[in-house]
Amino acid sequence: MDGLKQAIAGRLQALASVHHLFVESRWNGADVRTIASQELAPYCKSDANRAQIDGERVLLEPPLAQTVAGRLP
Repeated sequence: MDGLKQAIAGRLQALASVHHLFVESRWNGADVRTIASQELAPYCKSDANRAQIDGERVLLEPPLAQTVAGRLP
């Protein structure tokens, strides 16, 4: 039961974070790099070099960005 609660809480937090990005972009979408950075931040607190994100800027439309944000760790 605790695992289910954590999974649901994690999913809700991911959706809240990506919705914040939508507000900042006036609902145009969210950048993949920003989504990944937000989702990986808890795992990189002790070592900022633990994960590196590189590549071109890719703006995902809101429905796709929500799907991606909900699937990351």
